[in-house]
Amino acid sequence: TYNNWKYLYFSKRPSELAQLFLSLRYVITWFLIIFTACLLVTLVVSKKIYKPIALLTRYAKSVMKNPGDTAHDDIGELSDAFSFLYGQWSSYKDTISNSAPLLLHNIAMNLLDSDIHNVEELNSWLSILHVRFEHPSFFLLVFKIDAETYDNLDNRERDVMLLYIKEHVESYFSSRDEGTLRCISCSRPNGIIPFIINCSEEQYPQEKAAAAVILSNLNDDIAAHASIAVSDRITDLTEFNRAFRQTLDYFKYVFVYGNQTVYDSDMVRKLDSGRNDVYDNAFKKSLQALLNQNRVTEAKQEIADFFRLAKQKNYSFLYLQSLTTEIASMVIHVYQSNDIPLPNLQNGDMLQPYARLTNIDRCIEWFDQLLDLLDAAMQHKLSQLDSEHMKKIITYIDDNIGTVTLSSVSDAFKMSTAHFSRMFKKNTGINLSDHIMNKRMERACSLLSESDMKVADITDTLGYQNTNYFNKIFKSKYQMTPTQYRKMHHK
Repeated sequence: TYNNWKYLYFSKRPSELAQLFLSLRYVITWFLIIFTACLLVTLVVSKKIYKPIALLTRYAKSVMKNPGDTAHDDIGELSDAFSFLYGQWSSYKDTISNSAPLLLHNIAMNLLDSDIHNVEELNSWLSILHVRFEHPSFFLLVFKIDAETYDNLDNRERDVMLLYIKEHVESYFSSRDEGTLRCISCSRPNGIIPFIINCSEEQYPQEKAAAAVILSNLNDDIAAHASIAVSDRITDLTEFNRAFRQTLDYFKYVFVYGNQTVYDSDMVRKLDSGRNDVYDNAFKKSLQALLNQNRVTEAKQEIADFFRLAKQKNYSFLYLQSLTTEIASMVIHVYQSNDIPLPNLQNGDMLQPYARLTNIDRCIEWFDQLLDLLDAAMQHKLSQLDSEHMKKIITYIDDNIGTVTLSSVSDAFKMSTAHFSRMFKKNTGINLSDHIMNKRMERACSLLSESDMKVADITDTLGYQNTNYFNKIFKSKYQMTPTQYRKMHHK
């Protein structure tokens, strides 16, 4: 004590009992933390892992073929369950792998029908195959086998040819990067195979130029006699259907330029801007003259030469289509003007092949057949003319001696001038012009000897416009002038 104050002295060194309590507090705190963590882990495992595994195990046991053969302990059941599920997953992967061509075919069909609207939607379809398109733009490469070649193949041969073409083109455009796709295709009727090529704007010219190489290789390998049409670049997937129909329309020029050709928009636009509405009048006049004279062989050659020059003249398809129709109309008009029946046209024997003409060579062959039919019909009609029919013609000429001409008498008896001239000479032995002149001279002699008509009036009556010309003809036939003849024979 100091000055009646009491002081307690505390040492800074803790006692052993205090140290024990302090350590015990830390142990209890960490125990509670670890216990709480274990409890949480147990709950998570029970809810997130054990229960799903238990459910999978029960499901696997319910669908397994021989559940009685499985182990009875939990580990065995889990092993069997996971083995079964792995087998199912492997089978599912094999099914997807085997169905990949069919899935890609359906995706291509949906694209061509514009049922897929953007690249994101397209890639979502492809995700099941773990592939995707890399670029946002596409173009169409449409392969078309020659129609005659395709029609002459049986189903097995068609399948083999189409499969070979698809494998060749798809291998050419195969992607070097795993997981990316560059080309898909589908089959259409009549030997048409559209390929959808994925490319960037920079790649498009080079990829487009590859079409000629592909076509050459395939025609050499399998003699498909095919053509290729290449579309413009497509960036809007909703425009696929319109682009596809437009690209198919390019094949109309196969009629002019044949197969083994690559048709693209630049070429077709150039050809479409060619001659469309100006017909070759010189050709038409020449052909019409040959048809009127029934010079069938020369008419055939005229048609063949004109069509074979079509490539050099860069005629548009519309022009050639119109010209073909007009030539057919010219030939049919000759039938009608000569009153010849058209059974081969009326029953479709000639019209059906006409509707299926695929190229210029077939067109020329069709016109050859049509002209042969015309020639045979004309010859048959000539052989059918009897004496009674000729009497009607002679009577018509006599009754109209002052105005009759080759055109008027041909029209009256519904024949072409050329056909009538041949028919008349065959049946009378002389030309129609000579027959008309003889009849007019006979009428002139009758009028000079039996009437008092002036020579000028007789000239007009007989259809001569010039008296001096009439006198000249009369004198060349009778060795005297009309006046001298009247003096000698007037009654």
